[in-house]
Formats: sequence, structure tokens, C-alpha cells
Amino acid sequence: MIKTRSSYVYILSVVTTIIILTYLQWSIGLKFGDPDGYYHLAMANLWKQGLVSTSFPWLQGTVLSNSFADQHFLLHILLIPFNSIYLGKTFIVLAGVCCILSFTWLLKTLKTSWIPFWIPLLLLASPEFLFRLNLLKAEVLGLALLFLIIISYINKKNLWLFLLSIASVLLYSGSMVVLPLIVLICSVTESIHEKKLLWKPFIVLLSGVGLGILLHPQHTKLIQVVFAQLQVLNYKQFGIT
Repeated sequence: MIKTRSSYVYILSVVTTIIILTYLQWSIGLKFGDPDGYYHLAMANLWKQGLVSTSFPWLQGTVLSNSFADQHFLLHILLIPFNSIYLGKTFIVLAGVCCILSFTWLLKTLKTSWIPFWIPLLLLASPEFLFRLNLLKAEVLGLALLFLIIISYINKKNLWLFLLSIASVLLYSGSMVVLPLIVLICSVTESIHEKKLLWKPFIVLLSGVGLGILLHPQHTKLIQVVFAQLQVLNYKQFGIT
């Protein structure tokens, strides 16, 4: 009986997300909600043709012109089969389903009550969140991976923590900064509560982040671009005076 109810919760999450996102996607016609969607489809096509390099001449006035790294590499690889606006919209719905499913799983992991209430609330209570959920961006899958990372941390699944951190860095390079901070805070908080040093999850995640960077085909440029965005590096390194 408990397993049956659990299945109903996941089915409810999937059906609700598909209905809402499909309606919103097609209410705006055959176009994306913002220009980034066209960029991501174009980048997927460039990767498919093997035309991506460490320069990006279309952005002459930015740090990416002469020192480019694809910060959403995994997203663009996943988008290769979705090579049209119609298929891109389908990808948005699928990514949204993954995000809400992982959120549902997190709620169950935390033994949250009234999950069927929280799912529609998440989708409908914040126009800003729903708007972002309807865009072709890495953040939606990134949020899904973050939920899964938290679940892995709670359940002490270090292998999954390692693998998911690799995927997160390849999906969005900002994860190399954000994820260690999140897991460090969790580790410190739990260590204080348990009155003993719990360092292993943090080391596992750092290892995954490091391997994720190394697996990126433009890993040397990737680190430079991320630090430039954080305004840590001197922009003269990128030919900007």
C-alpha cells in the first residue's frame, strides 16, 4: 500500500509538470521564451559538426572572444538530438519533469508530509520560478542534479555524490564553485550536530568536481573563464585593456 501511494505521488508530479509546461510552451507559439534557447541549439549543432574551438569570434566585446570554453557542455551534448525549435520545446518539458521528479524524491527522502500539495505549489506559487522552468537553460537540469546530490548526501551514497558532481560541472561550470560551498556547509553543520568531523562527503564531492573539470574538452580555458566571471583574474590575460 505504501509503495502504491509512493508511485501515485511520482505519477502526479510527472502529469502535473507535463500539463503545465506543455501548455505554457505552446501558448507562445513556435519560439523560445528568451534568446538563449537559440544559442544553445546552435552550440549543440556546432559540437555535432566538430566546429567548437577555444575562440568565439561572435562575441568580440567580451572575455569569451579569444578565450572561450563551453560552460554548458553537457547540456549541448544532450541537445544534439533535439535540433529544432519543436524538439527544443520537448526538451524543456522533459528537463522540467526531471527537475520536479528529483524534487519529489527529495521531499520523500526528507519524509515531508502532504507532498501532493507541495508539487503544485512549487510550480504555481512563483511566476519567476515557472518562467525559468520554461526556458532552454542548464539551470533546470542543474537544479535536478542539485536535488539528487542532496539526496545522495543524506543517504550517504558517496559514489552517486561523486558521479553527480562530475555531471554537474560538465552541465554548468558554475557548479565547481557552488557545489563545494553547499556540501561544505552541510558537512560543517552535521559535524557540529554529531560532534565529530564528517569530512568524507566533502572530499568525495571535491574529487568529482576536479574530475569533471578535467573531463571537459576545454578544461584549461574553462577555469580561466569561470575565474574571469568572478572577477578574480586580470582581464588583460584575455586581450582586454
